[in-house]
Amino acid sequence: MENLAVLRKQVVSIARAIDSTEKLLARKSGDRAVLEADLNVYRAKLLNLDGKLWKTSFYPCACGRRMSDCPNSLGGMCCNLLDKKAA
Repeated sequence: MENLAVLRKQVVSIARAIDSTEKLLARKSGDRAVLEADLNVYRAKLLNLDGKLWKTSFYPCACGRRMSDCPNSLGGMCCNLLDKKAA
């Protein structure tokens, strides 16, 4: 079984990667197709972790919803993940 505390830390780093990639896309920095592919990979990883952490005490999203359904989104998911409390 995977260590849930380690998985939670991975969620924060993936959320940061999503945020950075979205900023690059917004600024039109770099190859759009490559950035979109990277974003899709990050989101898939995040959804995988979301499923493993849901309904555990290690779930990082404070709104009480799944990260993929969160209205306070960072890149379509992950509210509060860049908050220091979530790290």
